[in-house]
Amino acid sequence: MQINVRALWLATNSAYGERLLQIAQEHSRLDCDLHENDQLSLLEKEVYKVRIEQLRNEREMILNLFDGVKV
Repeated sequence: MQINVRALWLATNSAYGERLLQIAQEHSRLDCDLHENDQLSLLEKEVYKVRIEQLRNEREMILNLFDGVKV
């Protein structure tokens, strides 16, 4: 997804800002653990990947709300 910087700025400075921060933090934690933790089973890795995709979709949904918004 190509991120519209203006939409990101508007979303971050809206009621969705806190949720976007939570999404970024959780995504970062999962991604780091996925790539650094050799103890994860294949099932756990798949669960992480599914959750990361869910977070990406939620982020995109929020940003789409602000794409093309006139201020």
